[in-house]
Amino acid sequence: MLSFRFNVYLQLLGLAYLATFIWLLVFVTLSIPVFLWVMVHIVCREETDYWRSINANKDERDFTYTFNLTHYGTFLFIASI
Repeated sequence: MLSFRFNVYLQLLGLAYLATFIWLLVFVTLSIPVFLWVMVHIVCREETDYWRSINANKDERDFTYTFNLTHYGTFLFIASI
């Protein structure tokens, strides 16, 4: 039979594992929406700045649209009529 002291230590160890798991769960749960919010705002700002920087007098065939998303690589859009 396990001693009382060992049983208490085992319960404390289980409580520590449970607390660690809960902290990790909270961190992951909160970090995903924060990451997505930041990523969307950075992408939208980059795209808005790019399209606002195009001169209205410039012919649309003269510019290429290059936007780099780290995970998806480089997307190249060449406007043509």
